[in-house]
Amino acid sequence: MTKPKRHKIILTTTDSEPNPKVLFDRSLSWKGRGMLSFLLTFPRDTDFTVSELTDLSPDGRDSVKAGIRELIQAGYIRKTVAPKRRGGFEYRVYGKVE
Repeated sequence: MTKPKRHKIILTTTDSEPNPKVLFDRSLSWKGRGMLSFLLTFPRDTDFTVSELTDLSPDGRDSVKAGIRELIQAGYIRKTVAPKRRGGFEYRVYGKVE
């Protein structure tokens, strides 16, 4: 039996500069605050994969994925259907929760 194909998680930044208020969001752990601040320092529409984030950090893959899950739960990363050229889903990174 073959395993179902898993789509690559691609995080895309939406804001061009970090929002200092996220540093004071008490619903986020220090890991979540740091990861969000890091992602928002890159230009708008910068794409990252979990592997790339893991390579940029001393944390392992599971830790990076846990940080992403935390940001999804808090509303800073939103999952949408990706354009057909990518397939699967797209994860957009926002500097504030709406």
